[in-house]
This record gives sequence, C-alpha cells and structure tokens, in this order.
Amino acid sequence: MVAITVILAAVIGGFVLGLGDSLESAPSSQISVDPAAASAGNSGDGIVAISHNGGDPLPDGDYQIQVQKNGTGTYKTVLEGGTASQVDVDGDTVQIVDNVNPGEFKVGNEITIEVMGGDARAGTYSIQIIHTPSDSIIAEGEAEV
Repeated sequence: MVAITVILAAVIGGFVLGLGDSLESAPSSQISVDPAAASAGNSGDGIVAISHNGGDPLPDGDYQIQVQKNGTGTYKTVLEGGTASQVDVDGDTVQIVDNVNPGEFKVGNEITIEVMGGDARAGTYSIQIIHTPSDSIIAEGEAEV
C-alpha cells in the first residue's frame, strides 16, 4: 500500500512539475517604433524604424511583426518565423526594407519597414512585435508616415 502511494505521488509530482517547465514567458525588451530619420540614400519618407533599445534579445524566428493602417482592418504580418513578406495594407505595399529577414533582434539593432505605392506616407501605421513562443505582444507603437 505504501509503495503504491509513493509511486502515485511520484507520477503526479512529475506531471505537475513537468507542466510548469513547458510554459514560456515573454522576453523583457525595450522597443520603440518611430518614423525613420533621413539618412544617406534614404529620404525618411514612408519609412518606419523599429529600434531595440534594451533588455532581452529576440531570437531569429521567435518574433513576428504586424502592421495596420489608421487603426482599421486587421493586422498584416510582414515578418514571421524568420521570413519577411510584402503585404498589402489598406492599398499600400508594406515590407521590411529590401524584404530581408533581420535575424536576431538585439540591443542596438534596427528593423526598417518601408511603405510604398497606393496612399503611401498618408496615414498612421500601428505596428506590433509579437513573441511567438509565448504569444505575447512585446511592443507596439504608431508612426505617422
């Protein structure tokens, strides 16, 4: 009887402790979203800069970037699982600059989103950065372009 109780307690304890290990928490990162400043070869028009200013890095493939225009419609994903995409956001083509995967996003890095065509540079773009393993919004912001 004692042996059965000990085995049952070990099985239940292992299940409970194992369940806690599978939970993923979102990283703590300081990320800002702003219109990009003009630089050599870049007028700054239609460009949004996402900057990692501090905290935990976001491993390549563990985050996605979503964009929405003027607070209407649904968010469109421009980066997911390490793959950058061109998307149509309310008549504008939106993409990561040069449609390139930025890789690991760590302190000092900047991801640049470009708005082209349609009504480009004529609205407010809401941007969300989502940590996919925990399905948590890490940062969100708006930029007028």
